[in-house]
Order: sequence, then C-alpha cells, then structure tokens
Amino acid sequence: MLQPLNVLIVDDCPEDRLVYCRYLLQDEEYSYKIVEEESGEAALTLCQQSQPDVILLDFLLPFVIC
Repeated sequence: MLQPLNVLIVDDCPEDRLVYCRYLLQDEEYSYKIVEEESGEAALTLCQQSQPDVILLDFLLPFVIC
C-alpha cells in the first residue's frame, strides 16, 4: 500500500468539509490523511507545521483584517 497523501481541507463550512472527506475516503486506489481548518490564518500555521501534499481551499473564505 502506498503512503497516505496528506490533505489539508480549508473551508469555513463544516458540511462542505464533510463532503470532501467522504469523497476522498471512498477512493479505493489511494489513502489519505486528512486535516481540516476553517480559517485561512489557521491553515497557514498548519501548512508550516505539517506541509500537506494537497490543499483543498474554499475560494470564498471570509477575509479577516487583524
């Protein structure tokens, strides 16, 4: 079996993240280690720590000014 691909899902909608996970986990050819974040800022921090192979990103994430 191949080493799992590390996938980061960044979406502010929990239902959408669940749908992405369901589709990925149905794949019989590959395995995935999935991590999720709901904000872009938290996702950037996680990217620096885990260096995912793939990022699935919601293109309509809210923009937050600090």
